[in-house]
Amino acid sequence: MKDIRAILIQKYKSSVYATLARNKIEQIKFTEEEIRLSKKSNASWLKQVYTLTDRSFVNMKRDVSYYWIRILFYLGVGVTTGSIYFEIDTSYVAIIARAKCQAFVYGFMLCASIGGLPSIIEELKVI
Repeated sequence: MKDIRAILIQKYKSSVYATLARNKIEQIKFTEEEIRLSKKSNASWLKQVYTLTDRSFVNMKRDVSYYWIRILFYLGVGVTTGSIYFEIDTSYVAIIARAKCQAFVYGFMLCASIGGLPSIIEELKVI
């Protein structure tokens, strides 16, 4: 059995199919090296920003449940926060309350805006 296996392996190594397979493997290796070396995009920075912005607007139009409801949610948070801190004095306690309000709004908006980051990264890979 081992003799038959050795004969078959030797026949395959000297066959046309093995030569074609080795050539194809070398071609794939060369292509992978070219891709690895040319990681820089051919598009300018301005073109990338324009394309990503355009795609983002197209996605907003298509996915109402994600983008437009999110905008309404941000407006609701803004109105709620604004109504809580509407008529605050200029005393020391009021200034601290304003600072706390700003910290809350900035922190909330930062955490809420990170949700769109993965889609930007995915879109950037396409350019």
